[in-house]
Amino acid sequence: MRSIRLVIVDDHQVFAEALGVLLKTERDIELLAVAPDAESALEIVRLRRPDVVLMDVDLPGMNGIAATREVLASSPGARVIVLTALMDPQVVEGAAAAGAIGFVSKQRAADDLLAAIRVAAAGEEVFRTQDLRALWGDGRQAEKRPGQFDLTSRELEVLQGLADGLSTDELAKTLFLSPRTVQGHVQSILTKLRVRSKLGAVLYGLRQGLVRLKPLASDSPS
Repeated sequence: MRSIRLVIVDDHQVFAEALGVLLKTERDIELLAVAPDAESALEIVRLRRPDVVLMDVDLPGMNGIAATREVLASSPGARVIVLTALMDPQVVEGAAAAGAIGFVSKQRAADDLLAAIRVAAAGEEVFRTQDLRALWGDGRQAEKRPGQFDLTSRELEVLQGLADGLSTDELAKTLFLSPRTVQGHVQSILTKLRVRSKLGAVLYGLRQGLVRLKPLASDSPS
């Protein structure tokens, strides 16, 4: 089985070095390079064609969101995960619009970051429902007008499943569909909502009241 080819883009040397040491113990992940800025990252991506790029938002010169757009223009097969020290709705919205498939806080545990890399390489989106809820609430503040977006009832079910953090296989089992059928619904959702990723679709759905996020355990009645 081929290793996951990874590039880290981060100008914080201590963080990058610590992550590099951690990755050396992971047999299924190959760290191709660490780039301190967007310009060098773009050159590395063009030459090495990584599977996954961990992209810091705060970079000298071109920022991580603009760099994400450039990376995907030169290497559409790459999957970009945005790293952020501060959870900011505008940053996450911008990352999704640029084509990032997810975001991870730098405050997350190392195991969570490794899991995110593997999830991205497997073709799934990288975000936690609780992080979305902390940033946007649960979606109830918006008026739900599904007809305006021409989504079918099945597509709305799939979009809600994405907001719940379900993978393609989990959605297929939940909705009694084949994974290929789920993928077809997802592509239709992206086209209709004019977004680039499942993360973008979920964010759009939250803004328009098409989906709601699961309540936190503390919100459940005792």
